[in-house]
Amino acid sequence: MTLDDKLKAIRDRSKPEGKKLYDDLIARLRQSGALDNALKTGESFPDFALPNAAGRIVTRADVLAGGP
Repeated sequence: MTLDDKLKAIRDRSKPEGKKLYDDLIARLRQSGALDNALKTGESFPDFALPNAAGRIVTRADVLAGGP
């Protein structure tokens, strides 16, 4: 099940006011252009090196080594 499927399932179980909030948020994200640069299915996320909560530098390779 994809993330989109999971989010839609949560939306579908929500009360009408929750569905409206979800739909409004998605519409605002689309209108803002925030989704234009999001990764598409099958694309790899870029390399990175960022500090974690403990201050240790974590790289993309570190995250991938931990598995899904």
